[in-house]
Amino acid sequence: MDNALYDTSWVLYSITHLPASLHAIILDPKLSAGGARAQTEALGLSEHAAALHASLAREQEDRPHYEEVEEHERLGVLKECTWRLLLSSRAELEHSSVDAHGRNGKRDHHGDTSTGANSQSTGNHHGHALMISLVYDRTTYKFVIYTTEKTPQSSTSSSRRDLRPEPDSNSDPTAILLCKASPSALKAVTTYLADTFSLALTDITPLKLSPALIRSTLEQYLGTVSIALGRAAFASASAAEAEQESAAEEHERGPEREHLQSTFESIVGTLRITISFAPPVAPSLKTLDITVPPRTMGEQYRHVLDGPNQTTNDSRRPQFMDTLATWIRDKTGLNIDPFPSTIVNGDDNDDNDDEGNAAVGNGTSVATANKTKKNPMRPHTETETETESEASVQEPPPHQPPMRVSRVSTAAYAISVEGRLKFASKPVELVNGFLGLLEHGSNAEGVSEARHENFVREANQQLLNAVLAEARRQVREDG
Repeated sequence: MDNALYDTSWVLYSITHLPASLHAIILDPKLSAGGARAQTEALGLSEHAAALHASLAREQEDRPHYEEVEEHERLGVLKECTWRLLLSSRAELEHSSVDAHGRNGKRDHHGDTSTGANSQSTGNHHGHALMISLVYDRTTYKFVIYTTEKTPQSSTSSSRRDLRPEPDSNSDPTAILLCKASPSALKAVTTYLADTFSLALTDITPLKLSPALIRSTLEQYLGTVSIALGRAAFASASAAEAEQESAAEEHERGPEREHLQSTFESIVGTLRITISFAPPVAPSLKTLDITVPPRTMGEQYRHVLDGPNQTTNDSRRPQFMDTLATWIRDKTGLNIDPFPSTIVNGDDNDDNDDEGNAAVGNGTSVATANKTKKNPMRPHTETETETESEASVQEPPPHQPPMRVSRVSTAAYAISVEGRLKFASKPVELVNGFLGLLEHGSNAEGVSEARHENFVREANQQLLNAVLAEARRQVREDG
């Protein structure tokens, strides 16, 4: 995933039907053979950038003088307007290098840097994006149209850790627009797209995300990072053990495990979850904020980080939200998960639940906004089969739930049901350094390969694909 998508608070929009002409530019097959810059002239992106710049200048002349003065004081002069295709595939990202300590390598001609490479977890179904930038004296407005060649699989599939695109040979015309701009700038850019590519303005609507997506992508994200981190470290340790006595090596792995857990805690950071309440439930209680410290997160995923203990059985992996909801219900009587998901083979997960409850209880805080209710909520007791659980996540419940997960924030990303999304670059750089050190200290092929597969970048790509899948699901449901 291109670095231009990082460290920006995006507002999400759904584009119901991306015009074929614009779709062809974003999915141009020649991009895979070279960098985005090499295709700029061939795709006419420079001409579009110049035309949009001229359109914005004409619009400014037609506006009232006081609006022009106000905008100039706030933004300054529009210095540059650029259109470019963002890096997406592994081959493109490898144009930029990263040293063993995670420092960014050379910049491309657009001034952007790319660290590491996108994981192959997305297979051949890489995301493709067109970025429009309006560079003013005091700020930069950015618009990113993102789509994929094939429909991404929903994050709520039976394999909860896999958000890979479905093997569908048909392209889906639905795309998402990530926007960081004022309403007037958004209107100006979308108007140009409508006039130039016959994009219907009514096809661009704010994208509201479902609470189920917020929750399932959190589970997916934590699983992707913890599993990949453990496997990379285990590959390095296995190479060292080949030359030493396993017993002595096992004795020395204690500090290594602590370092591994510390790395995971640094990537995830403090987890903040906001629970919103429906007005009929408690008019004076609007939100409940849950804070989970990094150490608790590390304890919850400790056995996953230990490479030898990893398993392909999903039931043996932590279901963090289930554990957290159980702990809060036991301590307060408040059921924050009225529509719980069923864990496959729950008997195998009993031990994990006990360990998880103890871990979550360490330093977890619950805060309420405005006035709180003392009466506990009755837990939801309806049982579901695995298939019914998946369907309930993919399809909205028939009635508004009394409470919902409305926002999730970690050190790596933040997402909300209001359609806001942000990725942080620091965890990506941290993983680059971690993998670089492993590669430097080991000749294991798995570690060398993993260096090109920054698993935080992979998790971010999967999350973005899940958002696109949610937009496409909503379009299908709306007919």
